[in-house]
Amino acid sequence: MAYMLAVDGGGSKTTAVIVDDDGNLLGYGKSGCSNHQVCGREVAYFSIETAVHQALRMAEMDPSEIIHSVFALAGLDRDRDYSIMEKTIKELSFYSYQLVSGTITGLCMGSSDLTGIVLICGSGSNAFGRNALGETIQVGGFGWLFGDCAGGGEMAREAFRSSIRSYEGREVPSILTTMIPSHMGYLSMESMIQDALDQGLKDVPITLTEVLHAADSQGDELANRILRDAGIELGKAGFAVHRYMSQLGGIYQGNGKIPVVLVGSVLQKGKNPTLIHSLKSTMQGDQFAWIMPEFDPVFGAVLYGWRHLKVYNDRDIAIDHFIKGSEQLG
Repeated sequence: MAYMLAVDGGGSKTTAVIVDDDGNLLGYGKSGCSNHQVCGREVAYFSIETAVHQALRMAEMDPSEIIHSVFALAGLDRDRDYSIMEKTIKELSFYSYQLVSGTITGLCMGSSDLTGIVLICGSGSNAFGRNALGETIQVGGFGWLFGDCAGGGEMAREAFRSSIRSYEGREVPSILTTMIPSHMGYLSMESMIQDALDQGLKDVPITLTEVLHAADSQGDELANRILRDAGIELGKAGFAVHRYMSQLGGIYQGNGKIPVVLVGSVLQKGKNPTLIHSLKSTMQGDQFAWIMPEFDPVFGAVLYGWRHLKVYNDRDIAIDHFIKGSEQLG
């Protein structure tokens, strides 16, 4: 039996798992941010190391027992990013490993031949495509200043500022004016605003996206608009990838459909119908096959590692193990 380590790291959390070659979860660990663009290399290293050591302890294994490791990290967008994080991964002293972007492992979750489009919506957002020739294109992934508007972080900030605008009468009435202060531990909007000003608040918790989903489910117009706009932005990024890849060719699978894999906590856990409908409507057309995996993105890194190792097993059976493992991860 061979054992593999997989790590999925992003702007809000890092997950590490150890699996056997059937996909059974033997150990896992969780920690904070490992996107070096967000938290810096030192914090990223600490998060990865912490999650990996937790997984090894749970599995009661030594690093020498791991045949291969895959580190799928957000923030690997340019050669410079790989250079920075390569030093970090080498410090963990694993014999055989791959350092890859979370976009390619995200695509691997829903496309067995690694062709198609993946849309990632977690703390940030990203759109990525790969054709049968191995040519790739990425749109977005660098944050708000560089054009991104669809990540969980952006949604949380927009929910916060829009709730203030609603409270002051500059927006439509919204239940966000009571739900957001309550979620952040305040008795009223006024006390939240005053304390935020006193403390020099620079950012808000990404968990406000959960509040946004809850308000939308209750028919709140403002929450609906924020989620609809985010879906449009994500759809625009996806369609831009489609346009570029169509020029290159080779992206279609045998059934003539282009797989579009939807990955990330906001999409996979939120499953918000407003966001998803808006996304699909923006991309339009019946040429897309929409896929939302039911397992955690860290298992996409497992699939990618197996592909590298040429591990041939029943993908459907392995995915059943991944779904059960994802339930353990929570």
